[in-house]
Amino acid sequence: MKLRIVPAWLLSPALPAAGLLYGLLFCLAIAHLMGWMWPPLATKIFYGALFSWVGVLAWRSRPLPRSPVLADKLFGLFVLGVLVSLLAHGRADSSAMKHLQFVPSLVVLPYIIGRIMTPGDARLLVRVLVWAGPLILLLAIFDYYQSRETMTAGPRWIFFGTDHSPLLISFMLSASLIASTFMLFMQHRTAWRQAALLVVQGISVVSLVFVAARGVLLGAMLGMVFMMFATRGVPVVRRVGFLMYLSAVLIFAFFVLPNPQSELYAKLMTDPNIAYQTSFAEAPNFGADTAVSGATPILGEAACSPFKEGQNSISMRWVLYKEAVAVFLGAPWGGVGAALFGRHSCAGVGGYPHSTILQSFAELGAAGGLLFVGLMAWTMASLLRAGRTKHWMLPLVLGMAVQYLATDQFYGNYLMAAGTYFWVGMTASMQSNSEESPLHGNENA
Repeated sequence: MKLRIVPAWLLSPALPAAGLLYGLLFCLAIAHLMGWMWPPLATKIFYGALFSWVGVLAWRSRPLPRSPVLADKLFGLFVLGVLVSLLAHGRADSSAMKHLQFVPSLVVLPYIIGRIMTPGDARLLVRVLVWAGPLILLLAIFDYYQSRETMTAGPRWIFFGTDHSPLLISFMLSASLIASTFMLFMQHRTAWRQAALLVVQGISVVSLVFVAARGVLLGAMLGMVFMMFATRGVPVVRRVGFLMYLSAVLIFAFFVLPNPQSELYAKLMTDPNIAYQTSFAEAPNFGADTAVSGATPILGEAACSPFKEGQNSISMRWVLYKEAVAVFLGAPWGGVGAALFGRHSCAGVGGYPHSTILQSFAELGAAGGLLFVGLMAWTMASLLRAGRTKHWMLPLVLGMAVQYLATDQFYGNYLMAAGTYFWVGMTASMQSNSEESPLHGNENA
């Protein structure tokens, strides 16, 4: 009989995966509630600890059979292209070189974690995600009652003293929603546990609406639809009934939404032509040696009026998308350089087009863009093909991958798309380790 010194759950990549994707949010929340400052050094220690943890786990998992797949090559070439572009174009740009630190922690590390995940690790990750959503809600409610006198009303409430807290919280809630749905349909549960999961899902949907991170809400709903499509062994009536339940909760949440949030959602209907109209043929062309000393919007200063007004982020995004297309057309082969889009945008130095696909083409040119799109296409094609094998993890991975890929087109930066790279790595793990995975039937946790 072996004496286990380290608990088994500490030897699973599921925990560093959850920590990488959502752990910093909990660190910020707890630090804020305790009245502590969260210094930049603490963030470096946080990621350093994750690197060490994952390094040990990767070393331990090396005997497992892992056949290389196409995703490994596409991912490696894409990362190499980003590094070459950063060194070739951004050496004289401190803003671009600052993004170099994101590559190991938010690009390479999440892919490695996903790549060493096993079915057993996926079961643990599901449990963590299901209850992490309600936990972050409790912390947010506590923060509200603790700071309600200093909080200012508006379209979005700011929690934990962090401007981007609504977006971070919504990612956690959407992950909890998809994970709880996977647990509800793919694992045998007693009636009261099913009821508890339905309550968690209802609360998650209402909270997503009230947090008002609109892109995450849309991505989560799209991920849920794909998840229902991939679910096998569950009667169609039950799946349709569940989607109707979520739809009813969604409608109820919108019905009781306060006016500031209602007006925020109404702006989703902003006409892209109102934001700015331009002819891409009029956009200036970039030479390979163009020296950029400051941000010069490629569509002209007139296009920046939504940014100056600062009232409608949808209008801003339409401008960013059009700028990305114009930047690509101006430098279609090599791009303007990784992390240098902001030099040619109303967003300013360090800005990005809030779409990983458009950003990859604009900054890395056709080669980099096609590598990134090829990696995403491989992921989706592999997951859809896996539906024929009835792989029990498919609904979870497909739902999460769709949710992150869709959300990346509203908020994303390919240098910080940790969630997407993790689920791409998870897909590669499913394919290369298919022989050791239960491919048929439901799996109990």
